Amino acid sequence: MPASLRRSSVALFCASLLFAGCQQESAPDNASAEAASNLPVKPGVYGNVQSSGGMELQIYGPPRDMLEITLCKGPCTAINRARYQVVPGALTFRSQENGAKPDAAPIDFKVSQQGEDLKVESEWTGPQPVILKRLPKRTALAAAQEAILRGGK
Repeated sequence: MPASLRRSSVALFCASLLFAGCQQESAPDNASAEAASNLPVKPGVYGNVQSSGGMELQIYGPPRDMLEITLCKGPCTAINRARYQVVPGALTFRSQENGAKPDAAPIDFKVSQQGEDLKVESEWTGPQPVILKRLPKRTALAAAQEAILRGGK
């Protein structure tokens, strides 16, 4: 096998392992499960991405206390990770717009549960809150992960 093909195969294998590890959820212990049930927002995947854009996020409960978000204007090409803060009835976090320069001002978000869905308020969504539907699995985040693995091409 040529050396360049071996390097490509090894790189693809390592990226696959990394991606698989990011997708695995470890079984929560009782304390983590109880803490997750006390969150004002249910952990899970939520989104409204259409062909013209939108957003998708995955909220992780304790002990991770973080989320992943992709903000899409057209194709979804990046994933931002952020720690959230619990405030009365909601979670708040800061994130960058996909492709933003490192010195760009962060965007503040507030998410609250609305039935099975989420209500999102931020400068990015505009003056009216946006509703993100609960999704059975990652779709836009998975597409962004694929774009990252392909090197954004």
